[in-house]
Amino acid sequence: MMIFSKSVTIYGNAEVGNKTKVTLMNYKKFLVNAFLISLILTGCIKMNTSEIRDVKIYTQVKDDWVEQTLSKMTLEEKAGQMVFPNVNGIYMSDDSPEFKRIEYLVKEKKVGGLIFFVSDLYEQVVLTNKMQRLAKIPLLVAADFEHGITMRIEGATPFPNIMALGAVDDTNLTYTMAQIIAKEGRALGVHQNYAPVADVNNNPNNPIINTRSFGESPELVARHSNAFLRGLQDGGMIATSKHFPGHGNTSIDSHLDLPVLKSNLDELESMELYPFKENIKTGVMSIMVGHLAVPAIEGDTGIPASLSKKIITDLLKNQLGFNGLIVTDALNMHGITNYYSTAKATIEAIKAGHDCILFPDNPVEAIDAIINAVKNGEITEERINYSVRKILLTKKWAGLDKERFIDIDKISSIVGIEKHLELAKLISRKSITLLKNENNLIPLSKNQLTKFAHIIVVDSRNDNDGEFFRRTLKSKIPDINFTRVLMNSGEVDYESAIENSLNSDVIIISVYSKVRAYQGTLGINDKQKELIKKIIGLKKPTILISHGNPYVIGEFPNVTAYINNYGDTKFSELAVAEALFGEIDIEGKSPVSIPGANFKIGDGIKIKRVSK
Repeated sequence: MMIFSKSVTIYGNAEVGNKTKVTLMNYKKFLVNAFLISLILTGCIKMNTSEIRDVKIYTQVKDDWVEQTLSKMTLEEKAGQMVFPNVNGIYMSDDSPEFKRIEYLVKEKKVGGLIFFVSDLYEQVVLTNKMQRLAKIPLLVAADFEHGITMRIEGATPFPNIMALGAVDDTNLTYTMAQIIAKEGRALGVHQNYAPVADVNNNPNNPIINTRSFGESPELVARHSNAFLRGLQDGGMIATSKHFPGHGNTSIDSHLDLPVLKSNLDELESMELYPFKENIKTGVMSIMVGHLAVPAIEGDTGIPASLSKKIITDLLKNQLGFNGLIVTDALNMHGITNYYSTAKATIEAIKAGHDCILFPDNPVEAIDAIINAVKNGEITEERINYSVRKILLTKKWAGLDKERFIDIDKISSIVGIEKHLELAKLISRKSITLLKNENNLIPLSKNQLTKFAHIIVVDSRNDNDGEFFRRTLKSKIPDINFTRVLMNSGEVDYESAIENSLNSDVIIISVYSKVRAYQGTLGINDKQKELIKKIIGLKKPTILISHGNPYVIGEFPNVTAYINNYGDTKFSELAVAEALFGEIDIEGKSPVSIPGANFKIGDGIKIKRVSK
C-alpha cells in the first residue's frame, strides 16, 4: 500500500458528511492517518460502504416487519412502547424489588426500551439479555455514552471528555472515536447513544454543559458533532443530538430547575440552532429536546422546550425538516417535576411532538396516562401509531427484528482492546492545551535538587478525586509533597498546603472542577479560591492545571503557567503529566475564550517534546 505517495480516503469527514480526500502533508499527519488505517485493516473499526445509515429510514415505504408488528399490538402495548424507564446494570437477585420492578415494566407494561445509567459491564449485559428474553417486542436499549462507555461503565476505553476533541480539532479522530464507541456499545447491547452534545458552550457560568460541549464556536461544534454522529451511525449505533434547541447559554442546571435561554431569534439562529441544523443535514437519526424555557419562541409562558409544540413541531419538524426520532430529556429532572406531574408532562410531551418518553418518575403512570388520553379523545390512536411506527423502524434499523441477544463471549475481544486504547491515548495527548508559560517553566526538569509541591484542590468531598494523578506525579517525582483540599477540608489541610508551598521551589496546583448533575454550581468554593491566590502570591514558579473546567484561569490570571486536559479520565491524566515533563508534544488549542484572562478560541502554546 503506497501510503507515502498517494492520498488516503478517510470516510465520514464531518464537514460534508461524505468521502473526502486527505492529503498526507507531513510525517506527523501520516502517523495519525496511518493509525486510523491500521484500525480499519485490523477490523477494529469498519467503514460503511453500503446505504447511508441515517434518518432516511423514517421516510421509506412501509416496512413489512414494522407494519405486521404494529397491527398486532393493543393500545396498551403501543403506549408502553413510547416509555423508556431507567435501569442500573448492577447485580440483583431475581426476587429483589428492583429486578421485579424492571421485570414488571418489560413483561407486563411492554415498555419500548431501557436507559442504562451507572453499571457494571457484565452485569448490564446479563440483565439486558434477561429482559430481552422477557420482552414481547425487542427492547431498544440506550445510554449516555457522550465520551464513551466509561461515562457509565468501568472497563471500556477511557476516551477524554468531549471538549478535548474541540481542542484537538481533527474531525477524522472524532469520527473514529465515535465509531469505536458504537462498536463497544453495540457489543454490550446498547443501540442508541444520547450523543453527540450539540450545545454551544458560550456561557462560562454554565453549570451542566461545560466540557460536555465541543466548544464555544457554533462552526466547531457543528463540524465535530457531525463527525461524531456519522461515526456512531456508521458503527451501527443510533446518534441523538442534544439538547435542542441549545443548552449552552444557560446558568441553571435543568436537573434542579428550569433554565432560561435568553437568546433572541437572531442569536438562536446563528448560535444555538446552527449545529442542530447541520446535524439534521448530515442525517442524525434522533434529537433530544432539553428542559429549558425559550422566551424568544414561547414568550413568557414558561413552557419548557421539551413540552412546546412551537419548538418541537413547528420549529424542529416543520421549519428544520427533521423527521427522525424525537426524545425527551429525562422527565424525572426538576426542570419538569417542579411544575408538572408525570401524567401531565407525558401527555404534553406527546402533543408537542415527542416519540419517546425518557425516564419518567413513574413509568406506569406515564403509560396509563397515554392510554387514558387516547380513550378520552385527548390524543388519537393514529398519533400514537405514528410514534410507535418510528420506534419500530428504529429497532429494525438496529437489527432487532433478527437478533436481540448479546454474545457475552465476544465482549472481551471488542471492548477496551489495545487498538482502542491507543486511539484514546492519542486524542488525550493531542488535546493538552497550554495557555500560559512564563519563563518557559514548562517543560519541567526532574532535577533532584528541585523541591516540588503538589496542591490538589477539589470541588467535592471525595478523597479519591485527583488520586490517580497524584500517584502519577509521584512516580515521576518521588520526593514531591502533596496536600489535598476538599470542599469540607479543615484548617489543618489549608495550613499544610501553605507550608508545603513555602518549602518548595516549584508549585503544581491541580484544580478538579467538574460538571455534576444536581450540584447546581461549577467550581471550587471561595475559601479554596483564596488559598490558591495566597499560593500564587508567594511569587514562586506555580503551574495551575485544570483537570476539567477550562475557565479556571480566569480567576487566577497571575499564575506562572496554565495547562488544561479537560477532565480526569485515565489517559487525560497521564497525558498532562507527560506534557509537564516534555515527554510529548503540546499542541492543543483552546475551544473556548476565557473571560478574565484574555484568551480566545484557538489560543495555545505549542511545545515540542524534549528529545531523549
